[in-house]
Amino acid sequence: MSDNANRDFIEREIDKLFTKLSKKGVCPCCAGRSLIYRGADLLEHVHEWAFVSVPAFNSEADVLASRHFRTTEHCWYFSPAGLIDVMRDLGWDCREENWTESVLGRDSIASFAFRRVD
Repeated sequence: MSDNANRDFIEREIDKLFTKLSKKGVCPCCAGRSLIYRGADLLEHVHEWAFVSVPAFNSEADVLASRHFRTTEHCWYFSPAGLIDVMRDLGWDCREENWTESVLGRDSIASFAFRRVD
């Protein structure tokens, strides 16, 4: 399976799962937000909460030096403020940001709880 076909298959499966979950008003996007090319389309189906864990960086140099930098895997790279700004532009308010996963040993992973703005 080619990289594009594989990515399309994964996105279709994720869309099915998230559509089911979004009917309950929740979207768990553990690292998924940076892996999903059309993340904004996915968020349109989420009614209330989106929980997102992603690699987060302070600069382009941090991204390029990171073990998370993979041009064939991640579609997006964010600073914490950048992700919060993008989500705000999409109609979401950041209710929590934490680095617990990084404290527990995962490199540069930030977690966010976003609530849809009415």
